[in-house]
Amino acid sequence: MSPIITAARLVAGATPIHPDQKSTLPKIAGAYLLIARLAEPLSISIGRRPPGTLETGWYAYAGSAYGPGGIRARITRHFRSDKATRWHIDQLTQIASELITVPVPGGKECALLQAMATESGVELSIPHFGSSDCKNCSTHLLQCI
Repeated sequence: MSPIITAARLVAGATPIHPDQKSTLPKIAGAYLLIARLAEPLSISIGRRPPGTLETGWYAYAGSAYGPGGIRARITRHFRSDKATRWHIDQLTQIASELITVPVPGGKECALLQAMATESGVELSIPHFGSSDCKNCSTHLLQCI
């Protein structure tokens, strides 16, 4: 099992949920870790910045779900393959060979990211990924190294 999944369990205190278990996700507001495995490198665009590359391996994205439908609605969208590319994470989820989530009802994405970043075997990934509107974090994406 990936160290990033093990770390996610420790940090979030929850069991990861696979796409076929999405009906068990809570419909309340909170945060989540979205864990993705890339089987091939991905050239990714972040706004007007030069494209970056995500190498093969495991990644964890810290996101928030404070809109209608809460965590279930947001994660269900991430698990869909037939979606418009709207957010940075969509570029990753559309080609990921595996997706898993760890919901954190009432949680905050920055707190999840900061807790995960202290775990050994993970490092901050592409600057500004998923954190365009965040004043505290340089990225919301971690890579398992």
